[in-house]
Amino acid sequence: MYPSVREAMNVFVVDNDPRISRQIDQALQKYGHEVTVFQDAESAWGVCRNRLAPLIVLDRDLPGMGADGLDLCRRIRQLPQGDLSVILVMTARNQPQELAMILDAGANDYLIKPIDQAVLALRLAVVERVAAGHQARKQAEAQLAERREAFDLAVQGSRDGLWDAKVIPGERWYDPQTPVWYSPRFKELLGFEEQEFENVLRSVTLCLLPEDRDRVMDGLRRHIEREMPFDEECRMRTKLGPVRWFDLRGQAVWNEKGEVVRIAGSLRDVTERKSIEAQARQTQKMEAVGRLAGTLAADFNNLLTVIAGHSAMLMEDLDRTGPRWASVNEIKEAGERAVALTKRLLAFGNNQVTQPHELDLNALLTRLTPKLKGLLGEQVRLVMTLAEDLGLVKADPAQMEQVILSLVTNARDAMPQGGKLSLQTARVRVEETGHAVPPGSYAVLSVFDTGFGMDAETQARCFEPFFTTKPFGEGQGLGLTTVYGVLTQHQGAITMSSEPGQGTVFTVYLPSLLTPVALSRLRRTAAAPSVSPTILLVEDEEAIRGVARRILEQQGYSVLVASNGAEALRVLEQSTEPVDLLLTDLVMPGMSGRELAQRLAAANSSIKVLYISGYPADGITHHGVLESGMAFLAKPFTPALLIEKVREVLGMPAPA
Repeated sequence: MYPSVREAMNVFVVDNDPRISRQIDQALQKYGHEVTVFQDAESAWGVCRNRLAPLIVLDRDLPGMGADGLDLCRRIRQLPQGDLSVILVMTARNQPQELAMILDAGANDYLIKPIDQAVLALRLAVVERVAAGHQARKQAEAQLAERREAFDLAVQGSRDGLWDAKVIPGERWYDPQTPVWYSPRFKELLGFEEQEFENVLRSVTLCLLPEDRDRVMDGLRRHIEREMPFDEECRMRTKLGPVRWFDLRGQAVWNEKGEVVRIAGSLRDVTERKSIEAQARQTQKMEAVGRLAGTLAADFNNLLTVIAGHSAMLMEDLDRTGPRWASVNEIKEAGERAVALTKRLLAFGNNQVTQPHELDLNALLTRLTPKLKGLLGEQVRLVMTLAEDLGLVKADPAQMEQVILSLVTNARDAMPQGGKLSLQTARVRVEETGHAVPPGSYAVLSVFDTGFGMDAETQARCFEPFFTTKPFGEGQGLGLTTVYGVLTQHQGAITMSSEPGQGTVFTVYLPSLLTPVALSRLRRTAAAPSVSPTILLVEDEEAIRGVARRILEQQGYSVLVASNGAEALRVLEQSTEPVDLLLTDLVMPGMSGRELAQRLAAANSSIKVLYISGYPADGITHHGVLESGMAFLAKPFTPALLIEKVREVLGMPAPA
């Protein structure tokens, strides 16, 4: 009994003998197969190169191709799908050498003429199973190709870089030459072209910063030992040099023996997120210290105002050649240093009152050039490159001068053996989010030095209050902190980039004025001051009230005093002199200085007002910026500053 053939299939029969072709055709059709007969090799090849059949039965001797069918067999096998067809070669020569030649030509099997029907049935049963296997393989390859195409699309569309390392069981997974596949995006994130980045583990470890390399490799080891997932944030140096933050992840695969055989994962650039997080942490630290500074500032400023005032007046009464004058001068200078320190504390806490004006940063730098050269000394060469299209910024000139001097001083100290300091200005437009500043137009000042640079740990802390790399007693650690606070209060920012031995660059961003804006203060029309103006001094601190009264009276002013708002109203009711200026503390028990000024202005619109305070309150400022038309003098102040400000508010000329 012949084996049954379960599935019909297309069959090509190639033989120039019609008798044998008919015999094969009839035998195959009996099993339901669809047969196509070709009488020569050329006609068969014309069809096969476009369409193949699962089974091809051809004669060993065919005209047209070297007088045999073996050449047709070889040509079929060279086709893209040629290995999926089962080829049976018919021959009348039942000799080992002949049969070996048939198999070497690519045939799956052979049939000996004359054809035995039983043998043919057996061959067909085998062919069916082989054809079914070929079909399954073809479907599997199609599915694999589809999945590979989907994977390739996913890889190309992913913002992450991918990596895949195959590990030979028993071998060291951490061997530098361990083969690793890196996706094109992986190499692109690190700035490399496809052929520039070798597909071995060493390529990644060389990019890792030395400070992070051991931690990353230890994390991978612990993951392989099944202790923890592998997810490390690390710094890597890109091809062109800049260091960026990356999130490096991976997942290992183990065999049944518990040996790692594969590790695959991803690489994502998280530099922007790390920058935003660092800015947030810095802001939180500054806010905390700023709140502390603000709490202490008022009391310190009151004390320092008394010290500064009395020491200055004492020095005027003493002989400059006497020993007491020198002692008082030491007290005065110590007070001035304390004043500067308090101002710095207020600056980085965003608690200074700023008086912004339309400012030309280039003009400010030009004006400061002689001072900067004197500050740098002869060993440091100063180079300025000022952009002509810089435009204007809205900033407090005095505080911007403080920023520039602090940055230049910091650069000078980084070059004890001399070097080069470059100041460059430029107008830039920030388009993307995640930058140090919001999108917009900015005037940028870059300060480059050729000093010894900073390592990563120092960079992370350089803006912290009281952090300094200088020896004890040589630095307060408030310079860069003050710069940070001033720029934050101006809605600006500062960034830095540095490497040990490669110098440092600080970049200052200030919002640019798109068009020149005429900043004008509100001018209230007032009556001309009397020959000897009368000042109503309202201050709840007795010591400050006393020293301020003495300073003003020495300048010829008539001074009325009160310790609070209610007392000031009573003094005015009892006084016969018109008051030209209200000099009042801003924050007092009961009635505030702002409320007192409003009540006096309702009765006398010509009265001038000068506020004083050790800690500016929200009553006259908006985010630290003085309201238009408001006059303010921050404590602590010296007698000279008080006199100058009073003259300014009264509109009196300075003495010749």
